[in-house]
Amino acid sequence: VIIVAVGVVIIERANNSKHQQSSGSSEEEDSKMHGGSQNVMIGLVLIVVQSILSVLQDLGEEIFMQAADFPATMMLGLEGLYGFCIGTIIYSTVGDQLRIEDIDSTMSILSKNAKLRWWVVGLPF
Repeated sequence: VIIVAVGVVIIERANNSKHQQSSGSSEEEDSKMHGGSQNVMIGLVLIVVQSILSVLQDLGEEIFMQAADFPATMMLGLEGLYGFCIGTIIYSTVGDQLRIEDIDSTMSILSKNAKLRWWVVGLPF
């Protein structure tokens, strides 16, 4: 968490110094910088929340591993399988609506290129 906090501070300082160097800008550039600072703040919040949730997940896994007689490799495999299944469900059901991915285009590209198909299949391994 400390490493993430230091990284966030460094990025924010660099961003602030960049904006100070470009002072005297037009109104259009000022509005872009204001919108950009909002995006930076959202990004910083997401980074911190992800770090906290990652720590809580690791703690939960450790508590589970100590409380249950469950092999670590099996737990890791089940966690990966669970993530793959949830990701596939989200991708296939709302990927087009949220404009995350153009699924038809992806399937078309994969059907035409055997090398890419093997790359996608071999990616998890």
